[in-house]
Formats: sequence, C-alpha cells, structure tokens
Amino acid sequence: MSVRDAPIALVRYTIMTWVTMSILRVWLGACMWLRYVRCYRLYFRNLPSSPSNHWFWGTIPTVDVFKYLAKATLDIIGLAEFGYNFRAFSEPHNELADAYARMF
Repeated sequence: MSVRDAPIALVRYTIMTWVTMSILRVWLGACMWLRYVRCYRLYFRNLPSSPSNHWFWGTIPTVDVFKYLAKATLDIIGLAEFGYNFRAFSEPHNELADAYARMF
C-alpha cells in the first residue's frame, strides 16, 4: 500500500466501521446495543485515535516472510519429490537455501 492509497483506505475503514455498527444496532436491539457500545469503548480505548498513523506510515514492525517461505518451499519440494531433507530451516547458512532464495 502506498502513501497515496492511505486516505482511500482510511475512508474505506471508516465506512466499513459505520456500516458494521449500523447493522449491529438493528440486529441487537436497544438494550443489547448499549451493552455492546460500552464494551466496544472499553476494549478499543487504548487504540490510537487515528489508525492511519500506525497502519500506513510504517510504524508497525514487519517480518520478512519471503525468506521463510523460500526455505519452507525448498524443504517441501525436497521431502515430497526427492525424499531428502535439505535442512533449510535447521541450518542457518545453507548454501542450497541461499541459492534458492536468490533465484526467486
């Protein structure tokens, strides 16, 4: 998601929240709705007031899953097709796993 898409995503998030709340209000009825709103406010009060600050500007830590997916794929191919464990996960510096990761 780019910085240009951030306002659009924030509008989508706001609209979806409003629609969800409207549907729940009709579905739950007045008494249950008040309980829901109280619980909702208690649960979400520690969240930042503006979700865009955390979701779109990169303050949430990221994990490089492609490195681990490449190792998992290599191990799966080795075990399923060749009956051999390449040990991509167990060995931190596996030559075959490094070459496979560079290739893809």
